[in-house]
Amino acid sequence: FELGLFDAGNVVLASTVERTEDPRFVQSTLYEPIEPFAQSAAAVAGVELPPDHDGVIREAFLTPRGEPGLALA
Repeated sequence: FELGLFDAGNVVLASTVERTEDPRFVQSTLYEPIEPFAQSAAAVAGVELPPDHDGVIREAFLTPRGEPGLALA
């Protein structure tokens, strides 16, 4: 799989942040592809796409967390 990612040359893998909110604390966890896959892919991009109140996604952050997002991949 790792070699296939590299050979394709155009595979972008997703990373995402999961937020847990509780009245007592807020915790964010970053989920990224495992290192060998991330190194073989063309890019790793954040996929935080917040839906509007009606559930439709109308905007994408270009640089979430200061890193290129999927909109720039």
